[in-house]
Amino acid sequence: MYKKSGKPLSKDWKRKYVTLYDDGRLVYHPSLNDFQDSQHGKEISLMRTTVKIPGGRPRGSEAPRTSLQTFTHTNTHINGQTPAVSSSGLPPPDVLPKVLPNTVLRDAPNVKKKHRRARSGVKNEPGANEQDCDGFEFIIVSLDNKQWFFDAPTPQEREEWVVAIEQQILSCLLSNESNKSASRNSNNSSLTDASASLTIRAMHGNERCADCNCTIADWASLNLGIVVCIECSGVHRNMGTHVSRVRSLDLDDWSPELVVVMTSIGNTMANSVWEALAMTSERHKPTPDSSREVKEAWIRSKYERREFIPPLPYTDVSITQQLIDAVARQDVQRTVLVLAHCTVQDINTPYSRTDTRTALHIVAAMNNPVILQLLLWYGANVQCLDHEGHTALHYAQISCTTDKMCVQLLTTHGAQDNSVPLHR
Repeated sequence: MYKKSGKPLSKDWKRKYVTLYDDGRLVYHPSLNDFQDSQHGKEISLMRTTVKIPGGRPRGSEAPRTSLQTFTHTNTHINGQTPAVSSSGLPPPDVLPKVLPNTVLRDAPNVKKKHRRARSGVKNEPGANEQDCDGFEFIIVSLDNKQWFFDAPTPQEREEWVVAIEQQILSCLLSNESNKSASRNSNNSSLTDASASLTIRAMHGNERCADCNCTIADWASLNLGIVVCIECSGVHRNMGTHVSRVRSLDLDDWSPELVVVMTSIGNTMANSVWEALAMTSERHKPTPDSSREVKEAWIRSKYERREFIPPLPYTDVSITQQLIDAVARQDVQRTVLVLAHCTVQDINTPYSRTDTRTALHIVAAMNNPVILQLLLWYGANVQCLDHEGHTALHYAQISCTTDKMCVQLLTTHGAQDNSVPLHR
């Protein structure tokens, strides 16, 4: 296949020799020799990814279609891997007997070249077929929004690759859940993951998706403190982690720090902020049966463009002072509201010229891990110094006598305490 360059300023497509392994890895090599010698390959772990076709629905979360099951049966595994097919359509010699029955080897070397010339030839022609211009691309997207662009020689091969990748994603997820279940049975301490999921689901309003009211809500957005259905979670992932940090309630590990955030917010509180003005708009909240396009439009309006959040409580007070006031009162709902209006600069702006503590200093001194974690997710700078030269970590170390959760959160985010001793 062809792969688009990962360099930000380059849009070059380069030929790659791609292998899909049955342990959930996709590896691509720059040449046939590198593939045969298993060197210079780059690896994509499919465990927390989705696959989609540009302009179509995100893939990877839905079960494979049975009409295309023949792909995995005709491509028998060799040494635990699915046979690779080069960008020209011609497999390496050692896997020639395993290629798809309908592959025409004598025509294969020129298929991709002809396809490339067709793309460049129709680019500026009026009425050119859009699919010809875009090629037969598909995209692998990770939960942190990293993307890999591939281009297959034909639409059939693209579909076969996408279905095979979907199967590996599903297999990885099922295997991970199986391993976690086995671990829970052998180690009682691992039961915290199961109890964490139940605790989060038990929150008021969490019995349904926060965005479409679907009764099956198995995914969470950490920084928003909500649970959503699998289809809405796909939209959240596509918005990027700066908007929504998606995690599975059942398939991912849940630390105490994350559980305490989720159980301090929940769908009811979150929607009281993010949907506060929805009733006064002409927009209607989607239902479980609404199309993906309707759900995506609603979710992006709600969280990305923030169209339904209410105004700040005070018009004559700076947003930074309102944030610090909400933090000092340990008012989670008010903090969520103010953060929805904040920029990163607002969060890291000191209270005043004479008192240069930021909201992070205040919450660290109060030993509140929920609000501290929210501030970190929204871009709080852990190395900011106050007017006495103290970091937030310094305040957390003094205030956390037994519960070290705030200290752990700050150090995990790279905080270092280089400040002078604080006299209480």
